[in-house]
Amino acid sequence: MITRSTVNKEVAALVTLFNRMVDHVVIEQNPIRRKITKLEEDNIRNKSLKIEKFKELLSFTTKPLTEMLNVAFYTAMRQGEILKLQWSQVDFEAGIITIPGTDTKNSSTRKIPIHPELKRILLDVKSVTESRSVISCNGRSINSFHGGLRKKFDTARMFAGLDDLRFHDIRHVATNMFRKSVEDPHKLKTITGHKSDRALNRYIYVPTDELQEINWNFN
Repeated sequence: MITRSTVNKEVAALVTLFNRMVDHVVIEQNPIRRKITKLEEDNIRNKSLKIEKFKELLSFTTKPLTEMLNVAFYTAMRQGEILKLQWSQVDFEAGIITIPGTDTKNSSTRKIPIHPELKRILLDVKSVTESRSVISCNGRSINSFHGGLRKKFDTARMFAGLDDLRFHDIRHVATNMFRKSVEDPHKLKTITGHKSDRALNRYIYVPTDELQEINWNFN
C-alpha cells in the first residue's frame, strides 16, 4: 500500500525536477507547480516507553550511548542538540540546560530543567572526563550518530524487544513525560522547542492507562 507521505515525497521530487529543468531552460515553466494539493498525512508516531522498559534498553548499552539516551529521555532534546551539548551549557546550580539558537532547529534559544536523576548521571560523567562535550568518547567529541553509535543502538533495541523504536521516538516519549509534569503549555513549549500548538500536538500521546485513571466528576 502506497502511503500519503510517499505520494507527497514523490510529488515534491517531481516539482524539484521540473524547477531545475526550468532553470536550465529545458522547459518554459513547471507544469505541476501549485496545481497539486499536498495530501494530509496521518504519520504521527504514538510512542510510549515506560521507565522500566527504558532501563532495560539501557542495560544493553555502553558509554557514550548510555549517556546520550539518558539525556534524550530526561530532556526531550534532539539527537544533534545532544551531540553538540557542552558542559558550559549545563548549569547544575540553577538546574538548567541552555541550548543556544545556533544549535536548535527553529533558531530559538531553549532552556530545559534538569531532572534529578539526570543531574546525578551528568555529575558522574563530568567527574571522569576532560572533554568539553557532554557526550564524548575517549575524551573526544562525537560529531555523528551514524556508524558505530547507530549500530549499538540498533543492537540494544533488538535485545530489549523494541525493534520499531527510533532514536527520535525518545523525544516523543520525553515530551509526554514533561506534559504530565508541566501544566503550563507555554512552559512546555519552551522546554521542547515547539513554537506552535500544532507542532507540539504531533508529539502528544495519551496512552490507554492514563484514560483509565480519570477521576470522574460530573456534578
